Amino acid sequence: MPNNSTRINLQLSLTTIKLVTEIVFNAVTVRVHTNIARHSWSNLWYVCRALDISSTGYVELPLSFVRELLGVADSTVYRWLKDSKQVGACRTYRIRKAVLCIWLGGLQKLCKILGLSNWGAVATVPLVAVNEKIKALATGITTQDLQAKSRYAASSDLKKRERAFLDNSSADTILGLGGQSSQVPTQGQVPFVVWVGEKRAFVSKSFVPYGASQRSIAESLGVSDRTVRRHQAILSIKKRQLVQAKGAYHLIQAGIEWESDHVKAEPNIWYQDNGGDIRLFEPNGITSAMRTGGHSVSKQRFFRYYGKTWIYRCNLYATAFTLTNMRASRRQYKSLSTKPVDCVANLSTGAGGTYTEIEQLSNEVNNV
Repeated sequence: MPNNSTRINLQLSLTTIKLVTEIVFNAVTVRVHTNIARHSWSNLWYVCRALDISSTGYVELPLSFVRELLGVADSTVYRWLKDSKQVGACRTYRIRKAVLCIWLGGLQKLCKILGLSNWGAVATVPLVAVNEKIKALATGITTQDLQAKSRYAASSDLKKRERAFLDNSSADTILGLGGQSSQVPTQGQVPFVVWVGEKRAFVSKSFVPYGASQRSIAESLGVSDRTVRRHQAILSIKKRQLVQAKGAYHLIQAGIEWESDHVKAEPNIWYQDNGGDIRLFEPNGITSAMRTGGHSVSKQRFFRYYGKTWIYRCNLYATAFTLTNMRASRRQYKSLSTKPVDCVANLSTGAGGTYTEIEQLSNEVNNV
């Protein structure tokens, strides 16, 4: 029976091993795909992909290691193995003396079996971030991806000269302000940002709005707005709702209160009320860029504050994921996903296509 000193040394050894493991796993990264990470079994699949250092498609992992890393019971690991085999995430598996022997399936073949047109937004994350909160991780990555696309679209719509003077700061810069910038927007710490409060970020009329709404994130993931908020809270994602003031909004709000069908507040700012929400036509900030056909706005989004009329816009989120586009793989998957179907259709009608062609194309997909 070990004495007290032996127990102490054993505890110190286990603590050291755990610390070294965390350091190593912070260095090991894996690409997470939002349309795949929505499935629970993807936890195990991503761990296997990350630890398949030699890219052989085969890993051996102790069951106790997987259980501790993912924080789940043995029965959950068995269920994930069964589910992942059914969808092609792993081709097959064996359990020998509490060691998992797993033969992995490829990304493109998996997406084809799941019926996905694409695998969604992709981010490179540390392996330690892959745990039972993988669905929340997918929401966080989608949030950053949609916000980045919104900012790029807002900037690309500007003329070259406008982009030099009116291009916006990043969401991290704005949310890190934590207070008043300046009553004169062009002279503040961040251009066109007036104040950043606990819930809102107030900007001037020159600010070119961008960001992401909870509704757009929810629609992209196929979940509810409430689920998006819960996932963002799990990840402690900092956010502020963007609110913007323009002199024309005073007349717009007055027209809404008087139930006018059409109000032209300025030569390039007006709205049309076709019942329900209004169709608002306005430039982006004070630039020449303007959305064709306007955009749908709820009447309740206008409000008065400190003598000005403001409009609620989308949210700005402070996220720190490392996004990647995988452009070449996306093009390859898009080209391969339709070829086997075409060959089978031609074969059934007798219009060309051979079994050799089908086998060759299937092998191309399976080997990716």
